[in-house]
Amino acid sequence: MSSSVSCFGEIIGLTRTPCSDYSAISTDYTTSDSGLFLDEIFPLSKITSLLNCKVGENVFTFMSKARDNAIIDFRIDATEALMKQATMVRRPFTGQIGKVKRSATLNLTAGNYYGIVLRCDDVVGGEIVISNIGTMFDTSGTFNILVYNNLNTLLYSQAVDSVADALKLNTVSFTLPTHSDYVENLEYYIIYQYGTNTPYDNEFHDSCNSLCKTKPSKSNAQFGFTDYLSVSGISLTSIADFSDVNISTDSRCFGLTLKAYISCKVDSIWCNTELDYSGNAVDMAIAKSVRLKAAMNLIRDIALSENLNFDTMIDGATLGAMDEEWGAEYIDTIDFIVNNIDVSRTDCFECGKEILGGIGSILS
Repeated sequence: MSSSVSCFGEIIGLTRTPCSDYSAISTDYTTSDSGLFLDEIFPLSKITSLLNCKVGENVFTFMSKARDNAIIDFRIDATEALMKQATMVRRPFTGQIGKVKRSATLNLTAGNYYGIVLRCDDVVGGEIVISNIGTMFDTSGTFNILVYNNLNTLLYSQAVDSVADALKLNTVSFTLPTHSDYVENLEYYIIYQYGTNTPYDNEFHDSCNSLCKTKPSKSNAQFGFTDYLSVSGISLTSIADFSDVNISTDSRCFGLTLKAYISCKVDSIWCNTELDYSGNAVDMAIAKSVRLKAAMNLIRDIALSENLNFDTMIDGATLGAMDEEWGAEYIDTIDFIVNNIDVSRTDCFECGKEILGGIGSILS
């Protein structure tokens, strides 16, 4: 699960009207997309007192850390609760695309381009991560792997090595989404220009016909990638335009194999559309949850602060009661979110069983 907080933007602000002790405060602290501010549930004066800020603690750095951690906490808690209610449509796939079993070398045309095309099912929230490209050629050498999509964008250009008459594994890092608003189905062309290194003839699997779309099952889970995409070999005379390539039936991999992890990112449901705080009660509840969790994080961070003294310990007892109250409200708010969010924001889920016991059973 992603730990990124950037997709939430400034979901809540830290302060709307900072006290006079603080001037020239960054707009990162005073901007709130939702209109909610952390200091309006947890006053700055209380934080200043408990942190003993005059001796070195930076109030806003402290609050910003609590907000960032609250976003991460929310995404973990809400996703876990949602997965109790909804069923995943596709299971993740980890494995090889293209086999190492090979026969003779191929007779290819110098200057043309060869490789593998991945034709994605339109899965909102889906992602392909390629971590390794295997090469099987008759000569040792180095050449470039190019990754284009059918929007005519060169996404990656990666030098890889080959070892004569052997499988050579090359570490890469390619991340490819399975959905775009601009085409019905994304296609990825993972290709090289043929020169002097001749590839061996390897295939996707022994019975691969017509865009290799065998439905995976328990007995052939190694082809689970077909839950997300179709595959074919590709041969091109030009790479000037990928927007209308005729993908023919070709089971050949042209000397390449791909190590891939393909999944529907379940927590992308929180970030795949712009949050609408004025017109969507669920999105506003997300902001409320983040503010509640940030306040709870502040209390727990303060309890571990080296600046605590006798006076602040008295305040700490009051804040402990607030932490309990906010915790209960946080659980109720997440229950509301996961029971009302539109799961069609992504293609990861279908409606399933209701939450049993709610998120309280997760967080208790």
